[in-house]
Amino acid sequence: MTPSAPTQPSTKTITRDDVLRLGQQGRPREFLCLAAQVLAIAPQDDAMRYLVAANLGRLGLMTAATAHLDTLLPASQHEPDVINLRRALSGLPNDRLDPSQAVSTCRRNLDAAGEKLAALHEHLDAWQARALQSRWQRGLDGTVFRRDDDAPWIPATGDVLADARAWVASLLPPGVQYAFDAIIEGLCPPWALMQAWETTKAPVLGHTPRVYVIVASPLEALDALAMADLTQPLADPRVEVFAGGGAGERFARALLARVDYRLPRSAFVTPGQGERATPTVMETLERAHTSQSAEHERLTQTCATLYHGRDAASWSARFAAAASQPLRVLISSSRYSTFVQHSARDQAGAWQARGHHARVLMEPDNHSQLTTVSYLRAIADHRPDLFTVINFPRSTLAGACPPNLPFVCWLQDAMPHLFSESIGASAGDLDYWAGHCFPEMFERYACRRDRALSLPVLADARKFHAGEIDPALRERLTCDVACVTHHSETVEAMHARLSSQLGAAVPHLQGACGALLGVVEQSIARAGQQGVQAWLAAGTQRVLREALGAEPDARTLTQVLRSFVHPLADRGLRHQTLHWAADLCRAKGWSLRLYGRGWENHPTLAPFAAGELAHGEELRAAYACAGAHLHVSLTSIVHQRLLECLLSGGLCLPRVHPDLLSGCSLTAILDLTRHTPDADEPERVGYEIAKHPAALRLASIKARFGTPLPGHVLWIRKVKLEGMRRNARLLSPDHDADRVLGDLREVGFASRGDLEDVLTRCITDPAWRWQAAARARAIVRERLTYDASVDAMIDLVAGRLDSREEAA
Repeated sequence: MTPSAPTQPSTKTITRDDVLRLGQQGRPREFLCLAAQVLAIAPQDDAMRYLVAANLGRLGLMTAATAHLDTLLPASQHEPDVINLRRALSGLPNDRLDPSQAVSTCRRNLDAAGEKLAALHEHLDAWQARALQSRWQRGLDGTVFRRDDDAPWIPATGDVLADARAWVASLLPPGVQYAFDAIIEGLCPPWALMQAWETTKAPVLGHTPRVYVIVASPLEALDALAMADLTQPLADPRVEVFAGGGAGERFARALLARVDYRLPRSAFVTPGQGERATPTVMETLERAHTSQSAEHERLTQTCATLYHGRDAASWSARFAAAASQPLRVLISSSRYSTFVQHSARDQAGAWQARGHHARVLMEPDNHSQLTTVSYLRAIADHRPDLFTVINFPRSTLAGACPPNLPFVCWLQDAMPHLFSESIGASAGDLDYWAGHCFPEMFERYACRRDRALSLPVLADARKFHAGEIDPALRERLTCDVACVTHHSETVEAMHARLSSQLGAAVPHLQGACGALLGVVEQSIARAGQQGVQAWLAAGTQRVLREALGAEPDARTLTQVLRSFVHPLADRGLRHQTLHWAADLCRAKGWSLRLYGRGWENHPTLAPFAAGELAHGEELRAAYACAGAHLHVSLTSIVHQRLLECLLSGGLCLPRVHPDLLSGCSLTAILDLTRHTPDADEPERVGYEIAKHPAALRLASIKARFGTPLPGHVLWIRKVKLEGMRRNARLLSPDHDADRVLGDLREVGFASRGDLEDVLTRCITDPAWRWQAAARARAIVRERLTYDASVDAMIDLVAGRLDSREEAA
C-alpha cells in the first residue's frame, strides 16, 4: 500500500491589488507595513506611493506624507487626487518636534529614573549631538519618530499601541486575581511600557506586578526617553529597567533570583528595534521556568527525605513532649490580606511566648506571589513540626507540603474551595481543621470531626490590653460612639460588583442577581422578627430554581449563599445600623467616628469618616477611648474586633438578631443533655424551663430579643440532639455570645430603640460601662486569645483534645 502524501498547509499570496485595496480601508498601520515591501521592489509605483502618503496623513505625519508626494512622477503631480491630498495635508497640525524639546524630555526621564538608568549617562553627550541634528516628528496619536533626514520613509512596525494593549490585557487572564509580571524588550516607541504601567498601577489588595524593561542599545533607550513623558513609570520602584551593555545578562540574573516566586508568562518584543538583548528575553524566561521546575523537584525530594517515616503515632508522641522539647512551627501569611497578616503574626507570637520556634512565611514585597517552591524552601529551611495555612487546606497547595507533615488549615472565611466534594476525601490523618469549623464541611463534604478544633475567633492579649493610653492618642481618639470596619462600599456598589463576578463564574445566573438583592432587602427588613439565615436560604433556593428551571444542586446553593447573598446581607445590616447610629448622634449631640478605608467616599456617612487605624497601639487606644463601639455581623457576635475591643478596656455593643442566639441555644442544650428529660416523646424530649438554670437563661435571652420560647417546656427534637452529639467538637461554648460578654441582655441591641437605650447608658453611666467591660474582658483573656489556642492545637495533634474538653 502506498502511503498518502501529507496534507500541505494552505498559503495565501497577497497581490499588489490586495495591498492597494487595503490602503483604502482606513487601516493605515497594517497597510504601511505591506506597502513598504511593495515600494522596495517597485519604487516608481505612483499609485502605491500616493496611498502611502494618504495613510501617513491619516496618522498625522504630514512631513513624511509630503515627502512621498514630492517623489511622484511629474505626470502624477497634476492629478486631482494628488492636488486634493496636498491641500488636506497642509491643514494638518505641524508634526515637527523641536529637537531641543526632545532632549529636555529625555533628560527629565533620566532624572526620574535615577540609578535605574545611570549607565546611560556616559552615552548622553553623543546621543544629544545626534538628537539635535535629527528630524523629530509626532503623529496624531502622540507617537514620536526620529529621522536622520527628510527623505521619504515609512513607519513599518505596525500598530504597536494596539498590539501593546492586547498583550497587556493578557497579563490578567480570566480567573486570575493578581496580574502577571510584564517583560518588555525595546522601547521605541515606549507604548508597551506606558500601557503596562498604566493598566496595572492600581493595587489589587495591595498587589501590583513588576514591569521589566530590557533595551540593549543605549542610543535606542535614549531615543525612547525623548519620545514621551515616562517620569511616573520610571520612578515607580516596581519598574526595573536594564539598558545598555550587558542588559540581557543583568535581566537574566534578576529574573533567576526570583524563581521562588511566580514568574512572568510572556514578553512583549517591540517591533523594529535594532540591537537585541543577549541572551534573548525569551531564552531567559524559558530558563527561569526550567530552573523553577528543577528547584521544585529538588526541594520536594529534600522535604520527602526530612519527613521520611513520620506517621501519626510518631507525631502524637512528638507533640505530647512539647512542654520539654519546643516545637518548630511554620505559619503561612499573605501581605494581600490585612487579617491574614495580623492573624499569622499573632499566632507566631503566641507560639514564641510559649517557648516554641515559629516562623511566618509571607511575600517579600507587594509585587511577588508565593509558589510551591516558596513553601518547600521554607519547609526545608525551618524543618517545622507543624505547618499552618489560613483558609487553604493542603490539597489546594499542589505539592507544596510533604504529606506526612502535620498541617492545620486555619478556617477564617467561607471561601468557595472549602465547600467541594474533594475537600474531605483529599485530607489525610495529619490534616487538621481549626478556627471557624463550618458545619457543611463535616456534614456534607466528609471532613473528619476528630481532626477539628473549634476556635471561632481569637485575639492577641499582648497587643490588646487595658494598660495606659498615650495622652496624645487619648485626646485624638476620644469620642462617644465608634465603629471599626473597612466595609464602606455601599450595598448598591457591592451588588453590582458581586453580580459581575457571579455572572462571569456562572453566566446563566446573571439574570438572577436582581431577584437575589430583593431577597436580601426583605431579610434585613425582617431581621428583628425572624431568623435571617433561613429566610435567605429559602429565598435564594427559590430564585435559583426559577433561574435554572430545576432545583439547584447543593454546591451551587452553598456557593451563591456564601459568596453573594450572605456578604450582601451582612453589608446591608451593617450600613443600616450605622445610619441608626448617625441619626442618634446627630439628634443627641454625640460624636461618632467610623474608622477604616473608604468611609470618606460614602454618600451619606462620609461626615463621620475618621481614617484608618494602625493595627496595634493606635487601634487599642481607639477601642479604649470610645464610650461604645458597635459590632454588626450577619453570622457572628463573637468576632475578632469585639474581642480586641474588650481586651483593650472598651465596651463593644453587638446588634442581635435571632440567628445570632444559636450559640446560646446550643450551649443550653448541651448543658441539658446532662440531665434526665422531664418529658420523652417519640420524636422529641422536653425540659421544664423553671427547673433548669440553662433553660431559664435561654428563655430570658430570647424574650429580651423578641423571640420568646413558647410554653413552659423547652422541647428538643431527638434528631437535633443526635446531630449535636455528632458535632460536639464543632460546638464550642465560645460561640455563645452571652457567655463571652457576661450578659448579652444588657449590652446587645436588636432595633433602633434598643440602640438608643444602650448607648445612652454607656455614655451617661461610666461606672456601669466599666463593670460590663471588665467582666467580659476577664472571660476573653481566659479562653479566646492566641495564647490559649497554642495549648489546644498541641493537644489536637497529640490526640489529647477530647480529654481536655471533658475536663473543661
